[in-house]
Amino acid sequence: MILGFQPSLLGMALGSAFVGGLVFLVLVNQRFLVIRDSRFKMPVLVVSLLTLTGGGFFLALVLPPLWRIGLPLAILAGILAGECQRLFRRRAWAGSPPVDTVFHDVPFLKPVTTTDLVCHRYTVAFPDWKGPPFRLVHLSDFHVHPAFDEGYYRRVLDRAATFEADFAFFTGDYVTRAESIPILERILRPVAKRGDFAVLGNHDHWSDPARIQTVVERAGIRMLMQRSETLLLEGQPIHVIGCDYAGYAKIYIPPVPEAPGLKLALCHTPDGIFELSRKGVDAVFSGHNHAGQARVPGLGAVIVPSRYGRLFDHGHFVIGKTHLFVSSGVGAATPPMRFYCQPDIFVVDVTGVD
Repeated sequence: MILGFQPSLLGMALGSAFVGGLVFLVLVNQRFLVIRDSRFKMPVLVVSLLTLTGGGFFLALVLPPLWRIGLPLAILAGILAGECQRLFRRRAWAGSPPVDTVFHDVPFLKPVTTTDLVCHRYTVAFPDWKGPPFRLVHLSDFHVHPAFDEGYYRRVLDRAATFEADFAFFTGDYVTRAESIPILERILRPVAKRGDFAVLGNHDHWSDPARIQTVVERAGIRMLMQRSETLLLEGQPIHVIGCDYAGYAKIYIPPVPEAPGLKLALCHTPDGIFELSRKGVDAVFSGHNHAGQARVPGLGAVIVPSRYGRLFDHGHFVIGKTHLFVSSGVGAATPPMRFYCQPDIFVVDVTGVD
């Protein structure tokens, strides 16, 4: 007997509390983390965690024996079924691995990877592309923060410039809070030869979107706010489409050009992938998920701010005929640290099919 409880009853109560914690993680991923930042957000998270774990513990003590066992098992079975579905979909939609890096190959004894920048390089062939090969560099989620050395961000941009990409895509969340905008103004610059394009992320909308847009444009980067722009590369059209995302609310996708040409979309969150794929977009470039920001060795990301949970945490996917690239991002939000999760840049070499 412990505290008047039978050991078996206490064990079931602790098991129910654990299941409540798993439900909390599901809600964190798909609902809570994409709520606008405010002083109430952390208390909501803490109260929700205590309610779900404490509620699970209490219910195990008061429910009849059949419910005491059956309810947590049913919830656990639902969570495991969702996880199996996620693994099946990830395998079905897996794209090609990077040609010269290994995903998050982090030494076990060196868990802090906050500024351990890596570059993942991919090659993709689009059957309908009739133009010359070209290179894209994709940067996301700078989350410029006073805790970081400004030199880190400059080194990231210098590294991106060394790839001599034709085009650069910046996919939002340049800052975490508005007080970091002056730092962004000091460090941001173009890195591509032919054109740099950008969209905003949810943290930009939560901070000062108009001011951030001004900073980005003054840096020489074209902001695509719910609009598209058509480029010509040796006479062949490339349509660059800028989506807008301000949190869990609707992802604003502008009309996708119906004219012939390659269609490339910038969307801060990968959650717009299915709609963009239905609209015939050839490739989508996203960030937002930070690859989890803290990963568990052997398990991967646990908390990912997406309506699809951990499905599109990081990497290259192919949904239908649409390629999706989800960058880990350059910086880190709250807290401004990464564990077993490297920041990264994506480099994508595009060709046609002979």
